[in-house]
Amino acid sequence: MPKNRQISINIILILVMIISAMIQYKSTYNDRLEKIDIQVDYTLQAVENKIVQPLEQLEIIRLQMISFLEESGDKGMPDTVNVGTSYYINPASMPIESSLTGMLEGASMATQTAVEVNAAIKLNAAFKKVIESTPEIKWIYYTSKNRFLNIYPFVDYDSYHVTPETFEYDFFRIISPEENPDRVQKWTKLYNDQVTGERMITISLPVYVDDTYYGALSIDYTLNQLSETLEIQSDTLENYALFNDFGEVVAISYNSFSSDAFTLNTEMLKTLIGSDGHEIVSEGYLMKTVRVGDQPLFLTSILDREEMQFYVLRQLYPIMFFILAALVIVNLYYRATTINNQLLKSEHQFKTLFNQSPQMIMILDKRGIIVDINRFGLNFMKMKREQAIDEAFYEMSCWPNRETAETAVKMQIETTIQNGVYQGEYKMRHHSGKLKDILYTMVPLDEYDSKMMKVVVLGIDVTEQKDLQYQLESMTRTDNLTQALNRRGMMNVLEQNINRTERTGNGFAVLICDIDFFKQVNDTYGHECGDEILVKLVQVMERHLRPYDHIGRWGGEEFLIVLENVDRDLGYDVADRLRVAIGTNPFRCSAVTEPIFINVTIGMQYYDLTIDVKQNIVNADTALYYGKRHGKNQTICFEETVIRDEAENDRKQS
Repeated sequence: MPKNRQISINIILILVMIISAMIQYKSTYNDRLEKIDIQVDYTLQAVENKIVQPLEQLEIIRLQMISFLEESGDKGMPDTVNVGTSYYINPASMPIESSLTGMLEGASMATQTAVEVNAAIKLNAAFKKVIESTPEIKWIYYTSKNRFLNIYPFVDYDSYHVTPETFEYDFFRIISPEENPDRVQKWTKLYNDQVTGERMITISLPVYVDDTYYGALSIDYTLNQLSETLEIQSDTLENYALFNDFGEVVAISYNSFSSDAFTLNTEMLKTLIGSDGHEIVSEGYLMKTVRVGDQPLFLTSILDREEMQFYVLRQLYPIMFFILAALVIVNLYYRATTINNQLLKSEHQFKTLFNQSPQMIMILDKRGIIVDINRFGLNFMKMKREQAIDEAFYEMSCWPNRETAETAVKMQIETTIQNGVYQGEYKMRHHSGKLKDILYTMVPLDEYDSKMMKVVVLGIDVTEQKDLQYQLESMTRTDNLTQALNRRGMMNVLEQNINRTERTGNGFAVLICDIDFFKQVNDTYGHECGDEILVKLVQVMERHLRPYDHIGRWGGEEFLIVLENVDRDLGYDVADRLRVAIGTNPFRCSAVTEPIFINVTIGMQYYDLTIDVKQNIVNADTALYYGKRHGKNQTICFEETVIRDEAENDRKQS
């Protein structure tokens, strides 16, 4: 055929490739955006589920409080202890312990509303149920305009009690009739909890009986699980941030960016609310914002434009590959019709491409014997061509089961010949001695005689990609500061141990370890020194625990430890030895010359398969706080806690 005709067909194919790529690019881009919009709806629903339930519970408790106030029941004051200008209710006098403290307005309690105090104490049962069922809620409390506050869970008077400034804080001020005439719920700005230091927000509801304002019901809502919810919904393309009315980042997914890069003001949020598609708000990102129900929260979907473009381009690889293959086939077809020297020249070019390919290429016969191999493959294994030819393919690679390797390779070759392609993965030993992960693709090599059919094997070294994937997965399970496991990593460890215990009957123990008076360390030596102590504490734990035990940072200065293959007594001994080792270990900080000594309190739950993971952790936490309340620097089993509580209750009843 004329050469001009060959050139014309090549030009047509190139134009077809360009036009097809443009159409496919646009179609793939729009399809992906539609799927992301659907995912935004799912994420919005997940966030609403996290927010709505606590608010519904708070509304129910508000109605209970109104009912208690309307009953005007017990008007006698409970067992009250005066401390200077303030007072607190003896927690032992309550059916369920909480911290009720207030300000004395005169020389005695005569000016306080006894009915309201008793009504607030009656809420403790509901408070306890909310805390146990909703881990996001750290504190729940009632604040009275009569200058007292009832908070659950219990915190001792020295750690927290009301002061005159308490009633000037935002959570109480914004709910007052002057600032909230519509009597609706109000949200504060983000802040750090005074007791635990956790990042949280407060949601408050006013309490009115008829038109008389009594006070506010409030919950302190921690933000960690909101961030975890967003992280579960996100991927490498799409991330999420949750903003409040003040433009603050309430929660954020941690896959590929930090909250510092996405501080939006209220006006910017308003421009994005309800947008039909993703708006370009910065050079590198697309954003779409929707309001979370009728709450003062905004869910923003954030797309990395560069990652999005790479994703779409990767979807174009097949069509580009096939059109390029068509170009090669057409050229080979025309070259086959030319004179013999042109055919020989084409064959020489193919051999050059074969040997200079940056990937491993082998040709196998139907038995799986190597017929040819390119230079890259020979260099990869440090072999000469004559050593590789006539060797079995499965002998060159490290199959997990060599006895069935020959049969497996033959089946793969038959599948390739029948279906036109086969993909798999195997280990191959590099000339350095290391095992490499090879992703290989088999395609048939046509022959005139079907009995002489061969297959081409294209092998790509994906070791670095798999190592990177493993590192990224490890990062999602590791605490950035201490390099111990994080909550997600520890939940995986617990799941593995539960499965092992169910299978083998060997039990394990769950410990929760908390540093005593750690706030004093931060206040005295600074937070950087506190962070250094947390890092070195994990190192001390690793030295004194067994190699197969697991340590995870559960939050702040609190750590969760799993002791494998122990009974209750051995678990207690290991835990208490660890406590003693920590207490005698001198901790040093770069900015402090003298050694620092710390103590820890440890709560232990020998894992009970009859209850769920959450309750086992709650039991360990209960034992921990029992130890905190009863002297600190000790190891407490949950069973021991229960026995002590029963003995104390018997003593009080007698």
